[in-house]
Amino acid sequence: VATRATAGATLDLVHEALLEAISPLLTARGVKAASLPKPSLLAVGVWTRPDAKEPLGPPVGYTAPTKVYYAPEVSGSLGAACGVSGLSEGEYRLAALQPLGPGAPLYMANNDWVVSETRYMYGDWAEESLLQAERALRVAGQPRPAWLDAGYYEQRVASVLGADRRAAGLELTGLAAA
Repeated sequence: VATRATAGATLDLVHEALLEAISPLLTARGVKAASLPKPSLLAVGVWTRPDAKEPLGPPVGYTAPTKVYYAPEVSGSLGAACGVSGLSEGEYRLAALQPLGPGAPLYMANNDWVVSETRYMYGDWAEESLLQAERALRVAGQPRPAWLDAGYYEQRVASVLGADRRAAGLELTGLAAA
């Protein structure tokens, strides 16, 4: 995760490259690239597992991002494991959920953008994607679906999202009721 404060020039370069790549799409829609705001955050997924022999990861193998699992007794904090000083699970979840920031109505929901201590890992399950999707719907003002267990929703969607947003100093108003 890179922020404007820690990597402003890099964010600008990535933004310019992205605008250049999608310029035909913008032109077709009548959107001027200069009208689009510059990013304040960049979150990057890990597509390979680097090691001493292949510091950028092997040239073959994984074809999708991998979750961030860490073991405090091995790697220390999440921030140390990711190389981002002070990074918390809540910050990671919020950045993955709304990669353009809390003011932009763009949401990501995929089990490949999950962070967890290894002791809580129980495999690749669609549940992680669905939890992110439910959190996104809650931020967008949608209530809990009637079919979804209220206790489960409160524990895994509402309370996690609320704690992450409070820690980040974000408003809880506008969130759908649990």
